Amino acid sequence: MSSQKFPPFTSADFTFVVASTIAEADSFMQAITTSTVATDTIFGFDVELTPTRAVRLIQIATRTQAYVFDITLIGTFPTSLLDFVANAKYTKIGVDILGDAKTLPQASMRSGGDLSRLHRTIDHLGAHLGLHFASSVALASLSEQWIGRTLDKTLQKFDWSQDLQTHHYTYAAADAAVAIRIYDAILQRHASMAVPNPFWTFVDIDPLSGKAVGLYDEYPPYSAKNSAHVKNIQACLNKIQKAINLADATNKVTSGKTWSEIENPAMVVFCADLTQALARYHRTVAAYSQ
Repeated sequence: MSSQKFPPFTSADFTFVVASTIAEADSFMQAITTSTVATDTIFGFDVELTPTRAVRLIQIATRTQAYVFDITLIGTFPTSLLDFVANAKYTKIGVDILGDAKTLPQASMRSGGDLSRLHRTIDHLGAHLGLHFASSVALASLSEQWIGRTLDKTLQKFDWSQDLQTHHYTYAAADAAVAIRIYDAILQRHASMAVPNPFWTFVDIDPLSGKAVGLYDEYPPYSAKNSAHVKNIQACLNKIQKAINLADATNKVTSGKTWSEIENPAMVVFCADLTQALARYHRTVAAYSQ
């Protein structure tokens, strides 16, 4: 995470309410789906789990309000909440949204968006570090980069099965509230990445494989810069060159050429060409990074 100092993202930046009964949950869902901001159909989304991987909280944020559903106090998953999650009209966005979706009953989420993938379609630094396009970026890091605010993560390992106080709900609500702010900040500069977009949003979840439907595995401009791929090529080239060197050492010849140059000239030329290509690649990356 950056060492640069940013102001914190706090409860002063958003308002939130907590549902602890079915009636409250249904009322909140009515507000979410009928408010004027709901016409945008984009919502921040997050889940808090207990140590046994049971869902304790579900957080949904519009651009003006965050809603926290305390599943333990409610006693069940409200039907209105699950209907919202399963409604493809509403895109739920967050970090590791697919993982959150799988914690819900029957993994019924439709139309989910992963902020890490959205970030990586624009910022390719991770590729130069050898990180896969689908690897997660911490929500706190995204907050700093895109909206210039630090995010409190002191409760990241908190036991959510305990009795909760206001500051616990505030902490949870912030994760959903900041997600929609990050999305807006990215789209202000990169409007072409708006939903629906198969590089960072999925349509459904396959009930058998658990995989996201309609989501591409890679983003070509990012993957083309991924140093891990180049390292794999370099490792293969090293193995070939090692085999060539061993063959030359084992099969001595008296001419000015090596045994491989005589018996397998195409392979020698191939290795030389690939070595030059990798050298050009590394020079280009070095120039790009300066």
